[in-house]
Parts: sequence; structure tokens; C-alpha cells
Amino acid sequence: MKINTYFIQLASTIIVIFGGTFTIRYFRAGELLLDQLIGAMVGILLLMATILRMRNHLDLKMVSFLRQKLMKHTPFQYEKRTSIRKILIIVKEL
Repeated sequence: MKINTYFIQLASTIIVIFGGTFTIRYFRAGELLLDQLIGAMVGILLLMATILRMRNHLDLKMVSFLRQKLMKHTPFQYEKRTSIRKILIIVKEL
């Protein structure tokens, strides 16, 4: 997903710009600039949200792949709401 790459680049840029300005001003003059700190925190939150979104998307892709594989190779009645743990246990047994 290209959008995740763009969000990671945006978050990194925001963190570098606002966090860098905050750090430089803090060490040079001892000032705590609230607007720069808030900007850096927004960048960090965006980065964390993007990483979690990527992780969840990959998990969903893996679950759907395993469910398709399970439906093809198992003789028992398969329920759509089977948990991920049960699917992984059954796939390991195959």
C-alpha cells in the first residue's frame, strides 16, 4: 500500500522539522516551545498509527490467505468465525 509509505514519510518529516526545532531551541536557549513539541508529538502519533495500520492490514491478509488454504485442504465443516489461533493450529497439523 503506497499510502502507508507516504504517511511514514510525512510523519518522519514532521518529526524531523518540529522535533529538530524543539531540540535546537531547547539546548541553545533553554526554551520549551509548546507548538514545536505538539508538532513533534503529532508526527510520532501519525507514525505509530501508520505502523499499526500496516500491521493490522498484513494480519488480515494472512488470515484470509490461511482461511482460503484451510477451506481447500480440510474435510470438516469450516466456520467463517474461526479464530486465528484455531486456524494456525489446524494449518500446523496439515
